[in-house]
Amino acid sequence: MALTQCPDCRKEVSTEAEFCPHCGRSSGKRQIVDADFGVWQGFKLAFGFILVPLFILSVLVILGTLFNLWEGGGLPGGF
Repeated sequence: MALTQCPDCRKEVSTEAEFCPHCGRSSGKRQIVDADFGVWQGFKLAFGFILVPLFILSVLVILGTLFNLWEGGGLPGGF
């Protein structure tokens, strides 16, 4: 176990430590993960791969229905 000097308090700290026990400064060994990042990525994935194609399909169905009504002269039964 080697010792190094904390850049903030200048006291000796183990190179194995995740933070200085004297002042609390992080050594940078520990990664901080944002918990919301995974949720946001999941939303973007769902939006990009599910909602956008579903919207495009809906628009195509509506346009196809309108085209058939226009070509066929209206709704069956005279409506």
